[in-house]
Amino acid sequence: MGRKADKDSGGQTGKDSVWTEIRTPLRQCMGCGRRAEQKSFIRIAAGKDGSLFVDLTGKAGGRGAYLCKDLACLEKAGKRHAFSRSFRSRIDESLVAGIEKDLREALEIKK
Repeated sequence: MGRKADKDSGGQTGKDSVWTEIRTPLRQCMGCGRRAEQKSFIRIAAGKDGSLFVDLTGKAGGRGAYLCKDLACLEKAGKRHAFSRSFRSRIDESLVAGIEKDLREALEIKK
């Protein structure tokens, strides 16, 4: 399926079209609410079995939510019940504690 032509391009697609511009996805941190490029966050994903895990590749299947690479944002997200809101289901505190452990390990590896 081809790209749609931009209104200003006269119905043409190609080099002159606005559609050839590469855009980076913007995401929002569950903790602090900061909006930035997707690559500046760590993705937390929910598995089909209801488990939560840190998705370092950003490509795992399932519903995902994003956190800044800062443990303070994880704490804020827990206090605001942002996990339950983002994953649209009740998230147990033990799962959040597991994510904190995994996130600490992930941040150690990335440094």
